Amino acid sequence: MGSFYISQINQFFKNSSKQLLLPWIKFRDAEKVKEFDQLVLEENLRMPETQELVDKISRIGTFEVSDAEISNIMPPTSRFGAGNMDARLAKKEHIMERLNNFFMKYYD
Repeated sequence: MGSFYISQINQFFKNSSKQLLLPWIKFRDAEKVKEFDQLVLEENLRMPETQELVDKISRIGTFEVSDAEISNIMPPTSRFGAGNMDARLAKKEHIMERLNNFFMKYYD
């Protein structure tokens, strides 16, 4: 489901009755958990650290993360060798983009 679609439905339900809102919240929360688990699995992230980071981002209400926070959730990789630092940087940027998309979809 695209983030635009979920955003539109979120906007619609903000002013609707609780009878309409509760099933949507359950569905959205189930999708959020499923997508979060998929993101962690696909990127091989550390689950507890990633959950803590997402909780922090949702608490402050904006996607502000440091390099250290992203490094903390990433799987261990060698920083030595030809191209390893470039590959790590590209992976970091990719993870930040996916987390930002996740945040915009479910917390914005």
